[in-house]
Amino acid sequence: MTELVGKGLSKAYGQRTIVSNFDASAKSGDCLGIIGPNGSGKSTVLKMLGGLLRPDNGQVTLHHNNTVVNDPLQHSGLVAPWLQVYEEFTVTELLDLQQRLHGSPVNEQVRTDTLERLGLQSRQNDAVRELSSGLRQRVLLALAVQRNPLVLLLDEPSITLDVQGKDLVESEIERHRLSGGVVILATNDPDEVRWCTSTVSLLT
Repeated sequence: MTELVGKGLSKAYGQRTIVSNFDASAKSGDCLGIIGPNGSGKSTVLKMLGGLLRPDNGQVTLHHNNTVVNDPLQHSGLVAPWLQVYEEFTVTELLDLQQRLHGSPVNEQVRTDTLERLGLQSRQNDAVRELSSGLRQRVLLALAVQRNPLVLLLDEPSITLDVQGKDLVESEIERHRLSGGVVILATNDPDEVRWCTSTVSLLT
């Protein structure tokens, strides 16, 4: 059982308050949507919940099997338009590097399964910089799900994707939920909102 809880989260840059006293929680099998217009703080909330950004006030706690997880970021997978990867690497090299950086030996079967699910097997030896924007987005999704993290953090995950690509995102969300994972989805896209089991709104 996994549960992610954010209480009283606030973040400001200078005199501008981005998020104020925000509460949210999600447990195994949930897809929590953080919704709101552009500039409402969706990405900021996602970063705080995932441990990428320290809140000015409030606390984020990740529990797994009744134990507090001290470093939520190490147990999260992330897809976001602002996420940068080494584009000179091939798709395979990038996936293998991720496994090594997280202290795991390369598992070729896991990598192959991930590539096949996301329709990337035919491009696995191509450098990421040679891929279309839609295929790069699939690579980000592959990196996010390959380790089967406790929490899947998605910031507008279907941006740049065609219908087939959006179906793959929906499938991965469902797969993660059914395996007992938690999904946090920041979006203002009605198609993505319908993937959520619950939503929390941010207003500007």
